Formats: sequence, structure tokens, C-alpha cells
Amino acid sequence: MIRGAHVAPVLTAHPTETRRRTVFDTQTRIKTLLKESHRGGDMAAIEKEMYLRMTLLWQSALIRLVRPGSWIGGDHDGNPYAD
Repeated sequence: MIRGAHVAPVLTAHPTETRRRTVFDTQTRIKTLLKESHRGGDMAAIEKEMYLRMTLLWQSALIRLVRPGSWIGGDHDGNPYAD
């Protein structure tokens, strides 16, 4: 039963949905690869890159839980002259 199954990715977007830039760029590249596969490109190379890109998406967090910040100008960790 599984052998005869057809699996197809569904890429959707919602206008208010927030995504990391890397996720968006990866999805855009997957879309380009799908178009190239329909035009008869190098299928071995396309499938290899598609596998790598989809693995990257699968293993990546869609939303960054912690945003990197800066402590420039705010280091009160022993500097007596910091305001």
C-alpha cells in the first residue's frame, strides 16, 4: 500500500504568517527546483538538492524562540564608569 502511495509537498502561505528569512529562502529554492524538474533539468542534481533543502526545513525551527541581542553600552558587570 505504501509503495503505491503518491506523496507531494504542499507549500502554502498566509499573509500574516511570520517566517524566518532562511525558511522563506529555502522554500523559494524548493519552488525553483520543482520548476526545473518539470523543465527536464538534471534530475539527479535536482533530487539531491531537494532532499538537502527539505531536510534543512524539517530540522529547522520555523520560529526563532530567542532573538539575539546586544549589550553594547549596557554592561554593568563590574565597570564602575557605566551609566
